[in-house]
Amino acid sequence: MSSLYIHIPFCDHICAYCDFSKVMNNDWANKYLDALEFEIRDKCIDESFDTIYIGGGTPSSLSIKEIEYLLALTNLLNIQELEEFTFECNIEDITEELLDLLTKFKVNRLSIGIESFDEENLLLMKRKTDYKDAKRKMELIRSKGFNNVNLDLIYALPGEKMSTLKKDIKLLLSLNPEHISTYSLMIEDNTFLNYKKVNNISEEIDASMYEYICKKLSKPPYVCNGCPQKRVCTLSKQFYDAVYADKEYKENLIESRTGITYSKKEIENLNNILVPLIKEQKQSIHHAVI
Repeated sequence: MSSLYIHIPFCDHICAYCDFSKVMNNDWANKYLDALEFEIRDKCIDESFDTIYIGGGTPSSLSIKEIEYLLALTNLLNIQELEEFTFECNIEDITEELLDLLTKFKVNRLSIGIESFDEENLLLMKRKTDYKDAKRKMELIRSKGFNNVNLDLIYALPGEKMSTLKKDIKLLLSLNPEHISTYSLMIEDNTFLNYKKVNNISEEIDASMYEYICKKLSKPPYVCNGCPQKRVCTLSKQFYDAVYADKEYKENLIESRTGITYSKKEIENLNNILVPLIKEQKQSIHHAVI
């Protein structure tokens, strides 16, 4: 085994489009982390890893104390040859204290959910992002020595215009990330958007937006690692693309969200915690929409 994905299913709030396994952050976090420690000791203690990705959910929604507990669990692993350690977070959660803690545990890559800078898009998605704040946070990130940052963008939202997408891309580029991941919005079951009967944008507009992204961002210093069948496009600066090219998983470079997870057998212990949480959260989403 060479790569490890650790899922943290907690969030401060539930985004309107999200159908990933997640619940509102509450007093279950420590119990989940205890179960995760058991799982790591049981399944991974003798495994060697060269990449680790902590995603969610929103790992940065945990308290600093909980994040330290989470990161300390990686000391149980054989990471002598660890090349890349990614931590997923929301831009509003980034603080000097968090970055210092991540550095302490050798996290060297951040994956940040921007999604959009447009007010209407953010309102629809139930997200909070401010460009000025994002710029300040990126400056803080760089001052702490992080030189490998991914920024996420969601496009093809209902009613979105090409001009909105172009502005979002321009603002993203101005933040100078090493990697950009773009996702065409898909309205899934058990999401706020689905309960609200929101319809997907037309395939024609979706395709046009995807083509624009690939054309705009397939220029130096970025290299396109597109995935047309999923309307997902990942773009990285050439140096970082070369790093990924050395990995067998380059073809699955979709920010871990769609392809890396535990099997049912492997998370039997975690299911004792997750199953009641997920059921509870689905009910709360339904009630909130009604």
